Amino acid sequence: MKKIIFLLIALSFLTAGCKVLAEESLPNSGTLPDSTFYFLKSWKESIQTFFNFGAENKARQFLHLAEVRLAEYQKMIEKGKTEIAQKTLEKYERQLNQALEKSREAKEQGKDVEKLAISISERVLKHQEVLNDVLNKVPEEAKKGIENAIEMSQKGFENAVQVVSEEKKEEL
Repeated sequence: MKKIIFLLIALSFLTAGCKVLAEESLPNSGTLPDSTFYFLKSWKESIQTFFNFGAENKARQFLHLAEVRLAEYQKMIEKGKTEIAQKTLEKYERQLNQALEKSREAKEQGKDVEKLAISISERVLKHQEVLNDVLNKVPEEAKKGIENAIEMSQKGFENAVQVVSEEKKEEL
């Protein structure tokens, strides 16, 4: 009986991680970094990432996680918790870098990653809009971190665009 319950819980984590995001906005942030139970969310995300196989799937998962971190970052700024927000922004940067690295791995493995690269590029442009919007609202001491994240996401955008065909580059 315990095995069945464990299997159902693991399966629910996996299916929750495979949801497709709406292209218009960031995902719901869910449990926030200032919550006592945030460690459970981190644990769940680690399990979901572990059970995503292949570089392309991992790239999509890391992109999703980066977007969740950005949504959490926005909420922390709204709450005025700039220290937690800064740590969340650093996690966003790491996860976006991991998404880019996994997409590079997929390309090196001979996979056609143009669709993935376009998706990453479009999402990073949305991230930059969010970061620029937040930049105008935060105290001066938090601006440096946001500027770094904008610069890093711009580099990520440029890396993702390199994979895209010439005609798609013009659209982006």
